[in-house]
Amino acid sequence: MVATSEENKDSTRKRKDHVLGQDEKKYAFCISTIQLHTDRLQNLRQGNRSVDDYTMEFYELVSRDAIAEDEESRVARYIGGLRIQFQDVLYMFDTLSVSDAHQRAVQLEK
Repeated sequence: MVATSEENKDSTRKRKDHVLGQDEKKYAFCISTIQLHTDRLQNLRQGNRSVDDYTMEFYELVSRDAIAEDEESRVARYIGGLRIQFQDVLYMFDTLSVSDAHQRAVQLEK
């Protein structure tokens, strides 16, 4: 049986819809993954972990985060996730980088 012109159009339309549906799903997945990493970064806290463990997760999340922020904001985010006693001391210094804040926090931890 030979397919009619109308049947061919329907078949082509269904394939396009299927491909678009897959692309939309991939896009939604990417957006939700980015949002997940952003949320994890914004809510990251040191808790009972060492400064080094906290810092490793911080850098991992920053490398995946889609938010472009300047170094000053990143330092504030990093220090804000440390334990309160570390925050109090670090805010007394003019900390210019996450690396500098990390080094000072490691010294405080000892």
